Amino acid sequence: MDNRSDIVKDIITLQGSTTLFMESLAKDTLKVKVNSQKEIKIGKEKVIERSVNLYFDSEHLPVLYCVSHLFKDRLLITELEGLNSLIVPIGKIFHAENVYIEKSGIEISQLSDHQFVNTLNVRPSVIFKKEYQYNVDSRHIGKISEYFNEESLLRYALYKA
Repeated sequence: MDNRSDIVKDIITLQGSTTLFMESLAKDTLKVKVNSQKEIKIGKEKVIERSVNLYFDSEHLPVLYCVSHLFKDRLLITELEGLNSLIVPIGKIFHAENVYIEKSGIEISQLSDHQFVNTLNVRPSVIFKKEYQYNVDSRHIGKISEYFNEESLLRYALYKA
């Protein structure tokens, strides 16, 4: 596999857990730096809004930057505890106890917003945004947005070098 040309395509087309996929490539555990996690209201729903850097080597060199909006009342107690621990990626929280995980309504866009260049700590270039609805078993949990580019994703390989 030519990592440079395939890694972005692999993440864009990935239907499964991004966390588990990146960990399988690096043969190590992704770490989480929670930038913010708070409860907000969207309509009548209580929503947990969480932004994180996912990284292997340094929180300042994230592989992915993710923003999640999760419906609090649709979470199991163990899932809520996992989120509140602030140390586990969302993908691993939900895969721990659930059989069926689905990403639906996947939308991919390319951004040239320097905010995400700075957030990912990469050279100025196109940033990809993968946004999807997150469904766990029969529950619609919320929406997740992942931000990345080739430079950030390839950090898994540099980490093991």
